[in-house]
Amino acid sequence: MKGNVLGDIRAEQDRTMLDTAFWESADYRSLLESYDRPIIVGRRGTGKSALAYRLSKHWKSKPKTLVLSISPEEEQVIGLRDIFDQFGEKYLHIKAGTKMAWRYAIYMEILVELGDHYKYKNNLDLSQIRDHYSTWGSRRQSISTKIRKKLKNITAPSDSPQSRIADLSDNLELELIEEVLFEALEKSKVQYVVFADRLDEGYSPDNLGVGIIDGFIQAAIDIKSRMNEKVVAFTFVRDNIYRAISKLDPDFTRNIEGQTLRLHWDEYNLFNLVCYRLKSAFNSDHENSVRIWNQFAAKELKGREGFRIALKLTLYRPRDILVLLNEAFLKANSNDRKEIILEDIEYTCGVSDVQLTKRSYPLIAARGLLRQFIQEHCHGDQAS
Repeated sequence: MKGNVLGDIRAEQDRTMLDTAFWESADYRSLLESYDRPIIVGRRGTGKSALAYRLSKHWKSKPKTLVLSISPEEEQVIGLRDIFDQFGEKYLHIKAGTKMAWRYAIYMEILVELGDHYKYKNNLDLSQIRDHYSTWGSRRQSISTKIRKKLKNITAPSDSPQSRIADLSDNLELELIEEVLFEALEKSKVQYVVFADRLDEGYSPDNLGVGIIDGFIQAAIDIKSRMNEKVVAFTFVRDNIYRAISKLDPDFTRNIEGQTLRLHWDEYNLFNLVCYRLKSAFNSDHENSVRIWNQFAAKELKGREGFRIALKLTLYRPRDILVLLNEAFLKANSNDRKEIILEDIEYTCGVSDVQLTKRSYPLIAARGLLRQFIQEHCHGDQAS
């Protein structure tokens, strides 16, 4: 038996299970049906990256649809702080400057892909934007590296933050680039869907850190309306960052709140997610979720009531229940069993020396909540 029989908790390492046993939740289906809520918000471990992967795969299979994925690394986001610092310390100034920079970057990434496409490159008129196109950089370079390079070349050190922001749209020729891109997409009769994930990598909870992500969200919203849905950008945001934006951005209610889908997991969806993975992992012949669960759970853990015992020890997130059950199955396997029992759950939770009763559920759940709070709000020595 593999160490993680129900799959890896990191979506990047869980492609096989996501391809064969993905549970299509109501949130997933609503995102397929409409572009009304392109800002997807969820806590750590609620499956944002898994959702981004599956949505990306869906749109790649559609005709006349191209997909662009933006997933910066930690050091790349940290590197942007240095260049975006030129917009000053005021939150509204940071948001305004980063919004234009992100909008320009997304447009240029799409233009470069169109220019490299064997079929659509003939519909792209580069005569007016040749300098932008030739200096943007290759697809091998990260988007943050190209933004840094571009902003360094067009801003003067002597300019004030207000002057840099006021001149940024003209210096980037945003309107012209938008016009050229829209015309190329119209001629090609193609749509671009952008997926931006892991924007919280390298995140710092200050004005600049929040403003960088808020700027991307605002850029994604603007692009959808300006490009008449020829370009649609889905942005996946962690819950604590979203709350920070709601406090700092005075236009939050008007611009962002109505564009947001908050990921929600309940017992029904988590039960089916687990059973889909059990069926795939063990090649079960059953179709009914309860029968699948009962095939691999014994004694007190049988049925939905048994699953609820395990679920109450989590924060109702896919990551929690997968970690819990992966460990439980590993423990069962070490005792030459294919079914998990209550003792395996107790061992996994570190409560094997006490009886696992209803009284212990709140204590274990509270421990998980405290751990989550520390992970999301404390850094360095504070976390220790």
